[in-house]
Amino acid sequence: MATLPLVRATTSDVGSQRAPLPSATEWAQMLHYAETLRALNDRLRTSYEQLSSLLILGQAFNAAGSRGRVGEILMEIAREVLPYRAAAILLYEEGTYHRRGTVDLTPELDAELSRQMMDGVLEWVREAGQPTTRAADGDQVGSVQSYAFLPLLFQQELVGVLWLALDEPVERLTEDRLQVADVIAGQAAAAFRNAAYADLERSYQQLHALESIKDDLIHMIVHDLRSPLTVIMGNVESALFMAQDSRQKEILQRVISGCEGMLTLIGNLLDVSRMEEGKLEPRLEEFPLSEVVQANLEILSPAAARWNKPIVCHAPEDLPPLCADRDLVRRILANLLGNALKYSPPGKPIEIDAQYDEERSEFLISVTDHGIGIAPEFHQKIFDKFGQIEAKQSRERVGSGLGLTFCRMAVEAHGGRIWVESVPEESFTSFRFTLPMQRA
Repeated sequence: MATLPLVRATTSDVGSQRAPLPSATEWAQMLHYAETLRALNDRLRTSYEQLSSLLILGQAFNAAGSRGRVGEILMEIAREVLPYRAAAILLYEEGTYHRRGTVDLTPELDAELSRQMMDGVLEWVREAGQPTTRAADGDQVGSVQSYAFLPLLFQQELVGVLWLALDEPVERLTEDRLQVADVIAGQAAAAFRNAAYADLERSYQQLHALESIKDDLIHMIVHDLRSPLTVIMGNVESALFMAQDSRQKEILQRVISGCEGMLTLIGNLLDVSRMEEGKLEPRLEEFPLSEVVQANLEILSPAAARWNKPIVCHAPEDLPPLCADRDLVRRILANLLGNALKYSPPGKPIEIDAQYDEERSEFLISVTDHGIGIAPEFHQKIFDKFGQIEAKQSRERVGSGLGLTFCRMAVEAHGGRIWVESVPEESFTSFRFTLPMQRA
């Protein structure tokens, strides 16, 4: 196995004339920058979560509003033809019945309806495909003497059943009245189905509008936040270059790390959004895997050396070249290595392993660390947007939840798969992904 060398950062000599140290006001401003970054991070996550919640609530409102009104009209008309004591609309969805509206349903009648459903009466009505009546058993539910079941059929497909509890006996329910009720039920079934289509159309329109809002939000994040963050980062780096006190250097380095994290989060958010919209397609080219590994090491090796977290690559020398999007693969590894550096303890190596499976015609790449580990219940969640895990030592939520989402979507865009294997008790976590052998 070949070990790729770590590249260490060098610092040029500084002239003998030193710039004056920042004033106390400037130090306070730097600390203010750090708090501002934290607030921006929280605001970004909250805005996206609110946006997701807004979409779900909008879809639910549209569905409930339109179909509810159809049910109200059906109840009003049905009362004119078959005066009832109580009524219930039971829509047939995904192989089962759901109550979508009731009128005057007492606890006793509710229990009777549940019993009838358990007895399979509604299934018999569905198979019969026509109005059905049933005499009430004694006086268990007051003056109710009979029940009517009107199937809601649209083009021979069951939409639901209208259940009626009546004060008159079965004998008085003439064929003509039941036929009229059947016609009304058929019209209601068509209205329910049309309402469902209308709901879908309205949901689509609302989704389109929300997508526009999301695009505007992302535009604001990218253009209104990236620029000031870059300015802040440049100013802080200049202050760090001139700083003499170790405590000052530590504070400034934290601000720089916060800036870098926010810029990474913004970039991942933009890329995830583009992938969801199908606007970010892999650009295939052949290249050695060692090139993208080395590119990441050149960037990460200074931090790895500073934190005493060596990065080691294990890969066969005869590994065939990848055919993939070079930049996307580089960033997949950058996200996985960044996580490993963040959560791996000092003195423990971070390992990159790569191999080619000839039988499956795919590459298997992994990034392994010996940090806090990930409990099994989080193995799938961490790949969702803003999915986080709980650090058992501090009970704090860690991770932004976009880096791994980007990794999953970028891997899947290549036709590969990604997963995590972790044993917290053994301080072992390995993120593994595959990339199929392709041709440019």
